[in-house]
Amino acid sequence: MNELGMIVDITHISRQAMRDVLETSTRPVLNSHTALKSISHRIPALTEEEIRALADQGGVIALHFMTHMLTGRFSPQADLDEVLAQVDAIVKVGGIDCLALGPDYLPYTQEHKRNTKQPNLSFPVGLESPAKMLNLTRALVSTRLFGGRHIQDPRRQFDAPAARDHRLGSAGVELRRMRFSRLCRKPVVVDVS
Repeated sequence: MNELGMIVDITHISRQAMRDVLETSTRPVLNSHTALKSISHRIPALTEEEIRALADQGGVIALHFMTHMLTGRFSPQADLDEVLAQVDAIVKVGGIDCLALGPDYLPYTQEHKRNTKQPNLSFPVGLESPAKMLNLTRALVSTRLFGGRHIQDPRRQFDAPAARDHRLGSAGVELRRMRFSRLCRKPVVVDVS
């Protein structure tokens, strides 16, 4: 896959397979929707060691938005503070360059919930759809989460233009160049100044 220029997404593979990919890949890898296990206590979520290994390789961890992945519970719905707690914790472990957003917005209709036998899926209050992503941007800016009193990135100083451009670290350069459609169809730039 590296030779073909493909980004390897390790989201739905076993722990051993993830270690194997991180050990053998010559390029940054991606986990397109996950959370920090020490907060959510969910099996598919990443441990601090796994996040560090991915970040050390220049990889990207995209934060999943579903309540059960963020918090380990199905109800009540998560809130923005719980999303911000995951953001804060991931950045403290892997640095700001490893964090992206992977909300996994799919049409969770009643038919989908019935067919997948997952009737209790929900997104955080205020982030129920892509149309509400500005709520997260406002929360990040108003709490001064990026580079402010909450997040202290041990790897480098805060880079405001990088945050404004939704920079995805070293893997992001390849993702944008290759137009990796799983994360976004068009580059999104939000001016938060």
